[in-house]
Amino acid sequence: MAYRVHFGAEQYVELPELPSIWQAEPPGATAQQVPDLEAAIRDALEGPLGLPALSECLTGDDTVVLAVRRGTPCSDAIISTVVQAVLDRLTPSQPVTILRTEADAAAQRGDPRHLLSPEHARRVIIKTHQAHKAEDLAYLARLEDGRVLRLNRVLVEADVVIPIGWTQSRGTWNRYSAFGAIFPAFADHSAQQRHWREVVERVRYRKLKRMGKIRASPIRAAGSLSREADWLLGTQFALEAVPGSLGKVLRVMAGDVQRVAKESREEFLRQWGLPVKRQSDVVIAGVDHNPAHSAWENLAQAAWAAARLVNPRGQIILLADWETPGGSSPAVGLSPSEVAARGSWTDVLQELGDPVVPFWLLSRVRRRASLCVWSPRPVSQSLWREWIDWLGIETSNRVEVLERWVRSAGSVTLLSHATLVCPQRMSPPPRAPDR
Repeated sequence: MAYRVHFGAEQYVELPELPSIWQAEPPGATAQQVPDLEAAIRDALEGPLGLPALSECLTGDDTVVLAVRRGTPCSDAIISTVVQAVLDRLTPSQPVTILRTEADAAAQRGDPRHLLSPEHARRVIIKTHQAHKAEDLAYLARLEDGRVLRLNRVLVEADVVIPIGWTQSRGTWNRYSAFGAIFPAFADHSAQQRHWREVVERVRYRKLKRMGKIRASPIRAAGSLSREADWLLGTQFALEAVPGSLGKVLRVMAGDVQRVAKESREEFLRQWGLPVKRQSDVVIAGVDHNPAHSAWENLAQAAWAAARLVNPRGQIILLADWETPGGSSPAVGLSPSEVAARGSWTDVLQELGDPVVPFWLLSRVRRRASLCVWSPRPVSQSLWREWIDWLGIETSNRVEVLERWVRSAGSVTLLSHATLVCPQRMSPPPRAPDR
């Protein structure tokens, strides 16, 4: 019997069954997807967590904004159902506004009008957040630490803001959940720059804390800032999707922002949490084809999960299908030399933000282990090749290479759907008291 590692759009490779192999498979890998997404969303809106039904939370003349978090799976299908529920409650002359990120707009996501009836589609206003445009921003308040909070004007002027997002593994480059959908996603450019500067600084402080040089980081956690921004804006009702493999949805939750954040996180960990029983010399991780993200984001997320399972100076092999239909080229649009010329990663992240983060994460993973991208076909695009070479990533497209790694390694972990998996270190057993 052979082991299978799934990757791409329903592809897999088979590897020999050996005593040195541990096949890690969280429940979410085989969990049933939501069979009827529209019905699941309507049920969540009619029976929300900690609040009355959405229809009872709105009045006919409310100005309603749906703030859509970047990368939400099945976003158009989710938004269209929420739009219908909102418009059915509002007066016929009242529209609903959808606020999306520039990244979603560039990928032609976050506009569900093609899924709506002509009557409903006419009442939908699509806004794309542009952090540089001062006229699109409005002052809301000062945060507890004194910094000014400026958000997209449609959020500040709305009667009701409903964040729509999804739950994701900790330790990644952004907060994709609805709980972090408002800040920093729809803040001004200076706030986003500061966010990325603090991302790098938190990493540095965590390292110092592990070394025992400091007790605590002086920088506020990103989640704390997101919660305060939600509170200042008066956000109460949110909708969040728990993701499944291949950009599908396992569960939908709606209701009180705090309850949704807590319970969706718990459900995500039930589905995708993976107790780390051991670390291996070699980790072979399958990279899901998630159409809501770029190929580099999917790759970096899988590498980030695999890094928690590999021994220091071990080998991570990422199984990826670069030629999957709908796959995207590097979103940053720059060569490695152009990025390197901008200075440190702190400077690069402040200037370029989300698009360059996968490369930063991959560079950090490379400090722990060697990286190889295995694909059924050779990497063809020149810009992909430039980044792969610059990051020091090997490539292969031969199954024999995988088998050789498996047979020669002292310990091997196989991990399908690594893009979603959240490895969790198991706590050591309590020490027996001295007699």
